[in-house]
Formats: sequence, C-alpha cells, structure tokens
Amino acid sequence: MSDDQPDKPEPTSGPAQPPKFPGEFPPGLPANPGDSPPGDPNPGNPGPPDLDPTRTSRFKTWMAATQERLLNFEPAMLAEWVNRTFQKQGASFYGKVITMALCTYFLADLTAIMAGRLIPESAPGRGHRGSLSSLPQKTQDEYNVIIGRNLFNSEHRIPGEESPSPGAQDLGGPATKTTLPFNLIGTLILRDELKSIATIEDKSASMVYPVRVQDEIPSKAKIIKIEATRVTFLNVGSGRREFVELPEDFQGNAPRITLGTRGGGPGIEQVSPTQFNVSRSEVDRALGDLNSILTQARAVPNWENGVPNGYKLFQIVPGSIFEKLGLKNEDVILGLDGQPINDPGKAFEMLGRLRDSPHLELQVRRGGRTSTFAYDFR
Repeated sequence: MSDDQPDKPEPTSGPAQPPKFPGEFPPGLPANPGDSPPGDPNPGNPGPPDLDPTRTSRFKTWMAATQERLLNFEPAMLAEWVNRTFQKQGASFYGKVITMALCTYFLADLTAIMAGRLIPESAPGRGHRGSLSSLPQKTQDEYNVIIGRNLFNSEHRIPGEESPSPGAQDLGGPATKTTLPFNLIGTLILRDELKSIATIEDKSASMVYPVRVQDEIPSKAKIIKIEATRVTFLNVGSGRREFVELPEDFQGNAPRITLGTRGGGPGIEQVSPTQFNVSRSEVDRALGDLNSILTQARAVPNWENGVPNGYKLFQIVPGSIFEKLGLKNEDVILGLDGQPINDPGKAFEMLGRLRDSPHLELQVRRGGRTSTFAYDFR
C-alpha cells in the first residue's frame, strides 16, 4: 500500500453489527456506544467510562445521533424494511412458517383434549352452613296451628261430625231485629240491587253511613241486602243475620205519586225559573210514599278539596217531582234555608221539614253559578 493513501481502520472485534434500517448513522460514528471511532489512538483499552473523557464524549455523541434518528423515524420506513427483508426469502421459508403454525394449532388442540380427559369433574360446591343458633327460633304458639287443625287426626275426630255453632246456624236462617244502636234513615232502591243505597245512623258513634251491599259499618255490620223499608246485615260481633227497619211513621200505605206533565202540573206552579208554588196536598202525597221519591233520582256526595259540599243529582227520572221542582241533572244542592247540607242526615231532615214549613229556599249550584230556588207551600 502506498504512503499517500490513508490507512483504513481495522474492523473491531466487538459483537456483530445489527441489521441497519433505512437511514444510516452519520458517517464516522460507531453503531454501538462501546465501539471506537475510526482513528482512535487507543482502540483496545479505552479505560473506565467514568475516568475516560474520550469514552464519555463518544457516548454523548452516540446518544445524540440515536435521538436524531428516532425523531426522523417514520413507520413507512420500518414497513419498507420488513417488506424488503421478506422479499429476499424463498418459498421454502414461507412453507416452514405455515407448517409451524399448523403444527402449533393441532398441538394446542390435542393438548386441550388430553387435559380435559385427565382433569376430574369438580364436585358440587357446598353452601355455607350457618350455625343453628343464628336461625330465628319459633315459639310454641306458632306450632299450635298443627294441633288446632288436627292434621294427623290425633283427636280421633272425623271432619264434618262437629255440630255447627249457634252463629253458623243463624247465618242461613231468618234475620232477627237488631239490638245494635242503628237507625235506618232512608233507602234508595235501584234496578241493580248492588247499586241501591241505604243511610244508617250509628247512634253510639253519632255517625251516619251511606252504604251499599257488601259495605261495612266499621267493626259492627256488613250489609247483605237493601230493601225499601229494611236493611239486612251480618252482625260482625255475633255472626248472626239481623235487620234494621225504617220508623213506622215513614212506612205509610199512601198510594204512589201520580206524576203530572213537565213544567209543573197539578199541585205545582212555576212562577219563575227559580220560584215555585206547591200545594200542601202534593207535599203530603209525596211524603206518603218516600221510597218512591228516592227512586226517581240519585244523589251522591259532592267533594271539594277533600271536604263534602252538598249533594249532586243525576239520573233524574223525566216527569218526576224533582224535575217539576226545577232541578236538573248535575245540579249540586248546597244548602237549605242557608244551612249547608253535607251529610245524609241533613238531606233527610230537609224532606221532613216539607211537612209543616210554609216556605223553603234551596241553594243550588248549576254550571258553576249558585242560585236560590224558592218554594211556597199553600
């Protein structure tokens, strides 16, 4: 070799160089931080890193180059390198890869089958058993029902041989007049028996109850049947059938009212839309058959803000006395002579005052407007 040509650096005896990705290191820099750069005066023994300033400088230079390379790295470059590498492989390489993948798959499947045969089936898990002391203890009274029902015939009794109790005998027998402090104020009989209404006063509680069939007077009676002058009920205390009747003065045998034509008729004269002249004989005939009047219209309590406020009329029979007196469906009767009517007792009291009062005024609300209907009895 001539003297004018520079000597080439001998290859280092370090580890093999890794494959180079596209984009080489800057010329003159080693691939590894431990390698000596070309022209190093002491390539074989650089000395301890912490004492050799040349080695420290080389490491810093390598780190800077690596950082620059990572900053300039693009995924497309890696994909290009992988593509170029696999293109260099022959068909035998791909055949080996496919064969290894199939063998791995079948081996894993075979291992799973063999392992499934060797592993025994797991025993059913045992539930947590709490201590008997933690369970709620039952009292003797809770078991007395077994003895009371004679489930195992320990009392040597055949079902059906027992004699019925006195209450059971009376349940299907005729009703007797009640001794309870009840007073039947009135009844309203409709075609559907279940819709008929009776008004019963409980004198001991000073309460008035409008009831229907199957309704109850609290802790005392359950209504069984409602008739024109009688209400039959089941005495809750004794279990017997009893009845309460209308007072005798309400059970007159006068003939039924003969209804006239609309707008007054015999006995009732309409002077103005809210003023009427009524003959005394017409009143006497009406009160003589009170139950007939109660079937000519239906009245239900009218509630406002949870408080009873009068009675609403509906199902008024055409040509009835209610229609003759100027009343219509959906009318709400608020009061009589300035006194509010808010319970059935006052409603029947109004009928009783028709007997001897020469003049009555009825407060009626119709279509949101309150009017006073005046009646003069002659």
